[in-house]
Amino acid sequence: ASVGNLTVSLPYLLTSDLTTDKLTLRNLALMTVQGNRRIWCDDFVMQNSAQIVLLPGASLTLYVGGDAELISNDHHQHAPTVALHGKSNAMLNADVTRASACTVVLYNNGSRFDMKNSAQLGGVVHVDGDMKLANSSSLYGGIYVGDDLDLTDDAAIHIDRDLPSFHI
Repeated sequence: ASVGNLTVSLPYLLTSDLTTDKLTLRNLALMTVQGNRRIWCDDFVMQNSAQIVLLPGASLTLYVGGDAELISNDHHQHAPTVALHGKSNAMLNADVTRASACTVVLYNNGSRFDMKNSAQLGGVVHVDGDMKLANSSSLYGGIYVGDDLDLTDDAAIHIDRDLPSFHI
């Protein structure tokens, strides 16, 4: 059962799987993942130094689908969106040595994944639609993009060649 919209702005310990319409982490929010967890949501947003940290031995698979609002542009989009942005670093699994522990899947052909303003992600990303990294954002791990990939303003992708090929 979905918990509806969930906004996290304080420390939050994820100890079980989560289904939500919209998950927003903002304003120094810290979500700590314990165990092997999955999150299903239509919209996922991290901003203003929010972080998701995986405890030792933990893993996270994030599934994003459905319509979403692209928060970084402040207008409605008709595509699912993962947005990592903020005036300072938003981090999803900052431990880039454990990129295989974090998987992000956007499974809608119209999906879009935006990383802006020094956002950082350590993980394996599968996007059926578009992905854009901008303003010194970095992805460490593996990537599959079904449509357009756009890197601008010193954004970078660091491929981990030790990760196995993946098919989702």
